Amino acid sequence: MGRSDLYAKQEVLRRVLMLSVLAVSVLAFNSVTAIAAGFVFSAWLDAFVTLRPVKMLLGYGWREQLRDTWRSALASAVMAAAVYAFGLLALPLLVKLCAQVLLGGAVYALSNLALKNESFFYLLAMLRKGRRNA
Repeated sequence: MGRSDLYAKQEVLRRVLMLSVLAVSVLAFNSVTAIAAGFVFSAWLDAFVTLRPVKMLLGYGWREQLRDTWRSALASAVMAAAVYAFGLLALPLLVKLCAQVLLGGAVYALSNLALKNESFFYLLAMLRKGRRNA
């Protein structure tokens, strides 16, 4: 960002919030699900803490960010639903895990292609460019 004073304050606040949410998740609920939910909540808090300096310094507000990220968020939600539904099947644990990883990647990629996600196409182009240079 170029403003170390703002960056330092923001980082301290982000870490304090993250550790607080983690502590509450671990100590109050003591379950892996609660820790995962706490991580998701912490990520949302982190986004809100970051939003103000980004808007102030770059003029990139929440509407623009939402416009740029909604396709990725929707693809992630579709992938999560598919992986969760597949997880309900009665399969051996290792088979289920491997299949969920493959299914998740395929559903995410297909969802991004169907939504014409510009960020996903950019990522694919960078991967192709990297392979050509290797």
